[in-house]
Amino acid sequence: MADKRKIPKNPQQKPQKKRTKAQRRARLALWLFLLTAVFVAAGFGVNYLYDQRLVDLAKAKETSEADLTSVPTDGEGGTFKVRSITVEGNKHYSADQILRASGLYVGQSVWEVNKAQASANIKAACPYVESASISSSLLNTITISVKETTIVGAMYYNGEWILVGKNGQAVDKMKVESDVPSRYLYLKGATPTGKGLGKQAMDDRCTEILKKYLAAAEENELTGICELDLSNKGDLKLNWNNQITILLGNDTNLAYEIAVVKTNLPTILKNKGTQVHGTMDVSSYSDENAINRVIFTPDN
Repeated sequence: MADKRKIPKNPQQKPQKKRTKAQRRARLALWLFLLTAVFVAAGFGVNYLYDQRLVDLAKAKETSEADLTSVPTDGEGGTFKVRSITVEGNKHYSADQILRASGLYVGQSVWEVNKAQASANIKAACPYVESASISSSLLNTITISVKETTIVGAMYYNGEWILVGKNGQAVDKMKVESDVPSRYLYLKGATPTGKGLGKQAMDDRCTEILKKYLAAAEENELTGICELDLSNKGDLKLNWNNQITILLGNDTNLAYEIAVVKTNLPTILKNKGTQVHGTMDVSSYSDENAINRVIFTPDN
């Protein structure tokens, strides 16, 4: 009789042995090691490319305004070296002047970068700079952001014109023969500090009055003023277009007085003629006990 034992369609496979916890941990550790090795190798590759770029820049001795570079003194690259320096916000000074003043350079160790000192260096060497901030990125790129002041007036001191910035500091000086007063507000009778460029140009009282006047003139859009007479702080005067002397009195109510001048000046020019010369007195507005009024007296 034939053997009729049933033959299975799929032969049974040998059961696989389950890995132990120790084997699984060893396998995971191996994968982590391989991934770490890949990332480390990639990092070395990026550093190598950066270092090669620094070498190329050093050989070419190229400097650009947008991405200033200088050759590292030790010739070494690496993760902890400054790779590039960018200057922004500069108008009066070139980016190279700002960079040189800062004392920072490409190739310098990031641990040697003193941001506070670099900022102080820039302000000391560049009087037009009102503020300088230093920031850095994870890629060892440094950005120098500067804010330059604008010239608002000129004062006479020691045979020269001293240009005064909006921040009240002396930012430049010119020969007395130049045409500075015709281009800037002449600060007549201002009391100079004599501290030099980059320092406060006038004494505290004159500086305070100037800032009050500038704020009021800007707010009221008053133009044509070519002279602010600070000779007597209790009897301030303005010169409009070398035609009309404006008497302000003291600075107690200076902002309101400037608003009164702005409102009444067009009326005077309309009634008396655009070429009229004379004196406009608004000093009563600086006296709380006086009757506020505008008095215009034509010359002759």
